[in-house]
Amino acid sequence: NLIADLKSRGVPVHGIGHQMHNNVDFPSRQAIVDTINLFSGLGIDNQITELDVSIYSNSLPGPIVDYADIPVERLILQGYRYRNFFDAFRELKGKISSITFWGQADDHTWLTSPARVNAPLLFDSSLKKKFAYWGLIDPLQLPGADLSAEITATPDPVVSGGGVVYTITVRNRADNDQAPFLPGDDDLPAQNVALVTSVPMGTSFQSLATPAGWSCSKPAAGQSGAVECSIGSMAPGASAVFTLTVGVDCPASDGSQIANAATISSTTADPNLAPNNNSSVTIDVSNPAPVISGLAVDKPVLGSPNHQMVDVTLNYSIEDNCDVNLTPVITITSDQPQNGTGDGDTDIDWEVVDAHHIRLRAERAPTSAAGRTYTITVMVTDSAGTSSSRSVKVIVPK
Repeated sequence: NLIADLKSRGVPVHGIGHQMHNNVDFPSRQAIVDTINLFSGLGIDNQITELDVSIYSNSLPGPIVDYADIPVERLILQGYRYRNFFDAFRELKGKISSITFWGQADDHTWLTSPARVNAPLLFDSSLKKKFAYWGLIDPLQLPGADLSAEITATPDPVVSGGGVVYTITVRNRADNDQAPFLPGDDDLPAQNVALVTSVPMGTSFQSLATPAGWSCSKPAAGQSGAVECSIGSMAPGASAVFTLTVGVDCPASDGSQIANAATISSTTADPNLAPNNNSSVTIDVSNPAPVISGLAVDKPVLGSPNHQMVDVTLNYSIEDNCDVNLTPVITITSDQPQNGTGDGDTDIDWEVVDAHHIRLRAERAPTSAAGRTYTITVMVTDSAGTSSSRSVKVIVPK
């Protein structure tokens, strides 16, 4: 508000410096992004002027008197905090013109006093690089478990009523660094590993092949819902493959899509900022209309127009890729009115008995030169609402 007010009154404000004396718990990455964007939106330059990260916080008060007694876990936490800060700074490229550290190494820092030692910078008191350094330069060198998940699906497209096979591969990726200046002990076992995927809506569970050592909860056969698997520990470089088979429900409409995802997590910190612990896949559904074949009648010509109802049999078959026992709708029309003119014209002229039997009146208008034509239409609709129809004609001759 102060900067906005000054600028609104014509005061020449060109930039602002952020004194980022932070700690291992604060601030969050998002808070930095929001703050820089706020001032950038006012049209002024941003500079990080006094950056350091104290190893103390409200949750980690200390004090620690001897530098050698600083817990390694706290220095790792600091490395992850620097990682998050510089990930935010890279996202804000173009909005920050400079970053200044408030010191070079832990041997000379304003945060150390006779009562307690601190270690807020990238290099230790012997000028050796710390986890904080790797958090800035190459976060994959931070101690942790780089978990990844990948999910694929076949076939694509899938026909409704058919099966989809999801293959889910999870890994604790090891970096296998060979250079002597890189850490060699940064790849850790992932503890309390959890995989979450699902049997998507519109599908039903069929089977799940689970790797040895993993335990899984899954929906009942024929149901959809969450699939959750876990294992106590996953060694660096280890991988596991799950095979989830589901059936696509018949009502899935043609051209619709089925989406699924897999997420892997653990209680061990993950140094990789890339979103490789989440994976998703989407496939298309094919659900063609039912097929009516072989439509014919046993009496295509009714014979002499004697005004009597005549039994007619409809012969046809219905096939669908998924639904069974579909019930057709039979409709009958005529090119002449039911209660027309002429001696002996009688209403009603047609009747649907069942899906394969109708009754037609052997009757036509006496003035018709071409006789009369009945059109019988068979229409069938599947559970997805897709319809098809076929028609056949029956003649009452002149």
